[in-house]
Amino acid sequence: MILTTCPACAAPLAHNAPRCVRCKLRYCNKTCQHDHWRRGHKQMGKKIHLGGNAEQYHADEKYKEAVAVAVEACADDARAPDQDVHTATLAHPQQQNDDDAILSDIHVGSETDDTLYALRYRTAGSATDADGDLDPPRRRTLLVEHARATPLADVGLQVWRGALVVCDWLLAEDAARPWLGATIAELGGGVGAVSCLAAALGATALCTDGHRGAVALAARNAARNAAAIEAAGGSVLARVVDWRAYADAAVDADDALGTADVVVAADCIYDDAATTALFDALRRALAARPGRYAVVALEKRFNFEAESLSVVAHGYRTFRGALAGFDAVRLALPPRFVDYDRGDVGALELWRVGWLV
Repeated sequence: MILTTCPACAAPLAHNAPRCVRCKLRYCNKTCQHDHWRRGHKQMGKKIHLGGNAEQYHADEKYKEAVAVAVEACADDARAPDQDVHTATLAHPQQQNDDDAILSDIHVGSETDDTLYALRYRTAGSATDADGDLDPPRRRTLLVEHARATPLADVGLQVWRGALVVCDWLLAEDAARPWLGATIAELGGGVGAVSCLAAALGATALCTDGHRGAVALAARNAARNAAAIEAAGGSVLARVVDWRAYADAAVDADDALGTADVVVAADCIYDDAATTALFDALRRALAARPGRYAVVALEKRFNFEAESLSVVAHGYRTFRGALAGFDAVRLALPPRFVDYDRGDVGALELWRVGWLV
């Protein structure tokens, strides 16, 4: 195994960095080597080897520290409905009733009960980076914690195809680096897969959801991927935002979506009530800030309806009707930058929604 950072302090290693004669690990200097010995050289070296490399080891340690700080700083009982949320306990899938459980197609192919989704993607790349050097496409991975199966009320605790379509769109648009320093707000952000990717592209991502457990999980995923996010100069703020309360807020009230010029929403079209609430929230969001627009991704899910004796996609008719009040354009599906199966691409749609002046 070749390490590119010091196992003691995570500083970059020079090609002639001093090496331990016993385990062959390299260090940035003798001080770090001696400090490593005092902290338990053998045990730490074993953890680094098992974890894969020094970079991953230090990223995991940073994640643990962030979660510990969040747990100490936040008390669930004292938290207001619209207050920022940092952590919460996720129920294990086995504690749920299998008869009522719904499983995302993204997780169906998994051969294990692992609740960590590896969001593997390649960057679009650009001619040069900020320093003028060639910037070829690169392959990267974010780890997203999720529930393996949930009842309908908790489906936001899983990763769904629409979220990955939005990730593809963000990556397709990223060649000119428009997200570096931008603010992106996500409605119905769930576990934060889209927001974490946006932050890893240099954006300030505001991940909002009405489900407190999902918001807490999104914050945990941001902490888990802190190394990639901070390296890009991005950040994630996870916050509880109820669509109905947001839509009904006074016109002169502070906008819960802050200074975001782009609003994204994925996998929020699954029944009429949720669709109506989403568009009420979008109406306020787009009217609150001139030039702001939304990108909405959905996957039509067809079910047999006993009342009409026909196959319908719940929420879709309401969705198309709601678009009439906006400047809406259906976008072509972007190239696939994320590793996943799009399934029936005819069921996937991507829309750019603006405010009708």
